[in-house]
Amino acid sequence: GTLRLMTPRLSIVVPFYCVENYIGDCLASIARQSFEDFEVVLVDDGSTDGTQAVIDRVVRQRQDPRLRVIQRANGGLSAARNTGIAAAQGELIGFLDSDDAWRADKLERHVRLFAADPGLGLTFSQSDYMTEAGHLTGTRLRTTRHQPSLHDMLRRNHCGNGSTVVIRRD
Repeated sequence: GTLRLMTPRLSIVVPFYCVENYIGDCLASIARQSFEDFEVVLVDDGSTDGTQAVIDRVVRQRQDPRLRVIQRANGGLSAARNTGIAAAQGELIGFLDSDDAWRADKLERHVRLFAADPGLGLTFSQSDYMTEAGHLTGTRLRTTRHQPSLHDMLRRNHCGNGSTVVIRRD
């Protein structure tokens, strides 16, 4: 018979450009996720530092078929993120900036919310600020609206930053 690979429930899109000092911690936070039915779409936006060497080392060490790397000429964060979205195969898409890290239960909590409400299109979380060394500062980015309407979202960004959001593909 023909081997058919299962489509992941969730795709994690990680655009990166010259982040060799941060990408290792970013990828480690993905590896610690309690929810495991995902793929990782890493989009190299034309890095010119040692970031690609760090990525190559992680991919070689983990030998995880869920990791995919896409190379592209530098076009900026939005273009790199859109490249990742186009390549993503999951029903859900989570976004993680390459200089950020996730808590180990982040994806599990988001997936649970989507499973409970088939009409839900977007979820987001709060963010804890960290130092460049990865230590929590004690400051948290939070919103006053936990269920903002579309009108609220058009008037103000309630999601915080690019690493908090998980969306339903459709």
